[in-house]
Amino acid sequence: MGEFLGWATVVCSALAIGDFIFKRLNKVVTGYLPRESQFRDYYKLLLKLFIRFHKLFGLAAVTFAVIHFLSQYLGGDIAITGVIAVCSLALMGVTGIILAVVHAGSRTLRLNIHRSVCAAMILAVAIHVITVG
Repeated sequence: MGEFLGWATVVCSALAIGDFIFKRLNKVVTGYLPRESQFRDYYKLLLKLFIRFHKLFGLAAVTFAVIHFLSQYLGGDIAITGVIAVCSLALMGVTGIILAVVHAGSRTLRLNIHRSVCAAMILAVAIHVITVG
């Protein structure tokens, strides 16, 4: 069960990060295509889906990560790399909630913090997966 929850966390995290990746690729992919291009239309539809479900994917990733952590902890199979990974994922969730709720001040700063925590989370999860499996 723990392995399934761990990989569900990875998949949901990757889908949430897909929002950022598809937005970045949008300028490159659609910039050189004619407006009537069918590929461009499909890409825009895919981009809209990732944008629409970004928060849901992120929430699912945090939920799976916490359940995975609790299942490993209660089973006595805890790894320090997993603790670091779940903490970074939870921090990313908190920064995401702050981005969604707080409208005063610099959104750019909050977004950069969210993205930085995301980079740290990717590194922490990669190390956890490599060392523990």
